[in-house]
This record gives sequence, C-alpha cells and structure tokens, in this order.
Amino acid sequence: MSLKMKKFLDKPITKKIIVEVKQKPKLPQNLINEAITIVPSDKELLYHFIEQPGNQQFALSTYSDEYPEVDRMVVISRKSGNMVLVIFNSEFEEISDFVVEMCDQMGWPFTSGVQEDTSKIIFEIFVR
Repeated sequence: MSLKMKKFLDKPITKKIIVEVKQKPKLPQNLINEAITIVPSDKELLYHFIEQPGNQQFALSTYSDEYPEVDRMVVISRKSGNMVLVIFNSEFEEISDFVVEMCDQMGWPFTSGVQEDTSKIIFEIFVR
C-alpha cells in the first residue's frame, strides 16, 4: 500500500452536522385557484368565430397583463369546406384546454400541433 493511501485511511472520520429545518415552506392550498381564468368575452369570441368561420384575427384580453397585443393575437381562418384553423401562442395552455373542451362538447373532430420555430399552436377543427 502506498504512503498516500495509508495516510488517507488513517485519517479520522469527521461527522458533518445536519441542520434540521423546522419550518416547512408554505405551498398554495389549491393550484386551480392560482391558474389564469379565461375572460368570458374571449370564450364567446372563440366560439363564435369557430362556429361561423371567416378570416378573423383578434387579441385575447385574458393575458393583457403579461403579454403585448402582438403575442396575444388569435388567427381564425376557414381552410376548405368545414375545416377551420385556429392559431395562437402555445404558452396559452388555458385557451388550448378551452378549445379542446369546446370541441369535445360540440362533437367537432380536431387535430392539433405545435409549430416549434414560431411557438404557435395550430388547431384544425372540422365544424359540422
């Protein structure tokens, strides 16, 4: 055994002091209450423009405190026949959830995808 290893093994073991935290961090009681709620006018505009599509564009008022108007834009356009495209910022998870829920309740089949380079989510909705 080398001298260096012998010194290492002969070295006394020192115990580290463990500090106990007595106060637990306060967590939110209900995460649903912390989520952003969609403004009713945004819900009505989304439903109206999807049900009766045309080439429409409007700014969501739900996220007006956090995002500039350019980032809050929703583009709705009729593609062909009964297919409607809805394009908006992919960070708006509450809006995505609302569109999915609305399509499920109305019986409208849809597909969705995220365009990574522009951070936009695209819904293709087949309105009946």
